[in-house]
Formats: sequence, structure tokens, C-alpha cells
Amino acid sequence: MFDFFKKYKIQIISVCIIVVALFIAFFSGEKLNENNNYATNKYSENKAVPVAEKSVLNSENVNVPETVIVVSSTPASSSVSDKTENKTQKTTVYSNENSTKPFISSTPTTENKKDSSLSVKKENTADNSNNVQPSSKPFSKDGYLTDPTPEGKPKPVEPQEQEIKDNNIYCTFSISCKTILDNISDLDPEKIELVPTNGWIIRPTKIKFNDGESAYDVLQRVCKKYKIHMESSWTPIFNSAYVEGINNLYELDCGDNSGWILRVNDWFPNYGCSRYQLKNGDTVEWLYTCDSGKDVGK
Repeated sequence: MFDFFKKYKIQIISVCIIVVALFIAFFSGEKLNENNNYATNKYSENKAVPVAEKSVLNSENVNVPETVIVVSSTPASSSVSDKTENKTQKTTVYSNENSTKPFISSTPTTENKKDSSLSVKKENTADNSNNVQPSSKPFSKDGYLTDPTPEGKPKPVEPQEQEIKDNNIYCTFSISCKTILDNISDLDPEKIELVPTNGWIIRPTKIKFNDGESAYDVLQRVCKKYKIHMESSWTPIFNSAYVEGINNLYELDCGDNSGWILRVNDWFPNYGCSRYQLKNGDTVEWLYTCDSGKDVGK
């Protein structure tokens, strides 16, 4: 045996070295694999998941709550806008027992903006639009997409710049939906009972208000006083409120071109009602149109 080892010692030692090397390599590889798995798991545990991603992963059925409302409004001839946020905010001033829509508290949304002349919904634009500064170019639209005001007509006053004075002045105020009577076949049958037989929701009435208030402010006050349901929304791109429904009669209820529109002193303002600052003696009319204002003289 000793002679055998002596004779083949080099071969035997070589084989042993190879076996030991393989043994060491095998267990070193296992250890390295364990370390890699540990590091990977540790990284996965500590990896930050974006909030939006978490919300999707944690909800099997994502239901977006229906937009709610509180009252505020804008001339049909105006566009919509939010005073404080880049998101549209709906409002409801008063909801009566006959309301066909639930009374709602404020809720932000970015889904709809209004046409500058009446209440027909259109696709919204960029959310950062309320940061747009008025253009310095002559005869161009201002920062809220308003065309130049016709000569002799009052220029818009931004809601953020309103200066309310506690001195009472008066305007003549009315709300009419007479055009629906001529298009009653287009109206949702369930809403026919909401239309007064003479078309007047509020006959021309002398209303007291504070100097510096807008047409939107007065509409809101009148609807509260007479308990008339009114729903509207704000959109920053127009920096103004927009009236969607009065007395539960909404835009598109009587045709594709129907909705509420504002007229002041026989003029249809080309900007939102919350930007229209009323003056003593103004005649303020909220009119329901079934033909984009053509049927009420626009």
C-alpha cells in the first residue's frame, strides 16, 4: 500500500486537490446565491411603490365617485372656472324636494368645461391653465381665452380682485325658460312639470346687492332666497363659474343646443358671470335657450 502511494503520490495528490477545489467552489456558489436572493428580497421589501401604483394594486374594482355640486354659476355666454384650484368644482346652492338630482357638497373634478356661450359640455383643456397670464398682444384673447370686450361694454373683473362695498344698490333680476314651451316635445317628459306655464321661474324683480358683486353672486343669493335649485361648476381655464341647471332644468335637457345663458342690459357677455361685476340699475336676465342663444336674441 505504501509502495502504491509512493509510486502514484503525485496523481493521488492532484486528484485530492481537484476534489477539494470542486467542494469549495460548490459551497461558495451556494452561499453567493443565498446572498443574492437575500439582497433581492431586501430590496423588494424596501422599494418604494408610487402612491398611484399602490392605489391601483390595492383595489380590485376602482369606482370613481360621481361628481357632486354646491351652488355657483356663470353666464351661459361665458366659460367656466375655479377660483382656487386647477380642477373643476361643482356647486349647488339649493336643492328642493322636487329635485331630480341629489343635493351635493363640493367635490373637485376635471372632466368638463363649458362652452363660452352656453351650457354644452366639451372636452377639458390643460389643468395648469389658471396659471396663464393675460396676453399683452392687442386684440388678442386674454389669459382666460376671452376675446376683447366690445367698445362701451364693461370689462371683466376677476373674482380674486373683487372689492365688495357694504352699500346697497339694486338691479332688476329675472329667470325665464319660455323657450322650452316652444320646444316642449324635446324636453324630458319627467321634467315637463318643472316648467312654469308662463315660462317665468322668477319674474323681473328688484333685487338689492352690494357694490362690487358679480352676476354669479346675485344669482346665488336669489336662488337661496327663493329656494330655487341651482347647480353650477367652476373651471380655472375661464376663471368663472358656469351654470348647469336652474330649477332642475339642465343643459341638454331640451335638445343638443340647450342650456342657460346670461344677458345683462340686452348684451350677452363674452366672459363668465363670476367675472361680470354688476352696476346699480342693471337688468340681469337668466334665459334658457334651446338653440345656442339664437332663440333669445343672441
